[in-house]
Amino acid sequence: MKSSDSDTTQETYDYRRFSILFIHEDGNMRTYFRKLFEQDFEILTAADSKEALALCDSHRDQIAIAMADQDLKDITGAALLMKISRSIPTVKCVLSLKYTTALAIYGVPCDPAIYRFAIKPWDIPQLHTTLLRAMEFQLVRHERDQLRAAAQTATTSTRQHKKTESRALSA
Repeated sequence: MKSSDSDTTQETYDYRRFSILFIHEDGNMRTYFRKLFEQDFEILTAADSKEALALCDSHRDQIAIAMADQDLKDITGAALLMKISRSIPTVKCVLSLKYTTALAIYGVPCDPAIYRFAIKPWDIPQLHTTLLRAMEFQLVRHERDQLRAAAQTATTSTRQHKKTESRALSA
């Protein structure tokens, strides 16, 4: 759609097309996260790794972003996000961690499964932008995959039609 103020084209996205899985042991934090972002995104929450991995199994095609707190009791958030990214290779992972933890890992090579870090206390507008960009990436990737599949189907159909046509002309 054209912007009335400029000649630039602005794409609109359905940010609720896929879900964000938020993993945090504190029920108040899960409620807070949901209230912050449920207007823009579909939110799934889990209290621990077992619940998170069960949601990944049952919502595999729905989860686009996973965000975990680093300080989970049963596993580190980074380790959980690695498991989730192995289960759902297309997921974008955001690791939430304390400032002091961030300082401790500064300069340490980070796992490629981690898309972004969210330092606590969160800068809400910045976190919102991170989630928007991650979701946009997922939506565009999904659209690309659909277009590729359609192009492949069209190519296969065209080849089959040409073979049939060639046989008819040979006969």
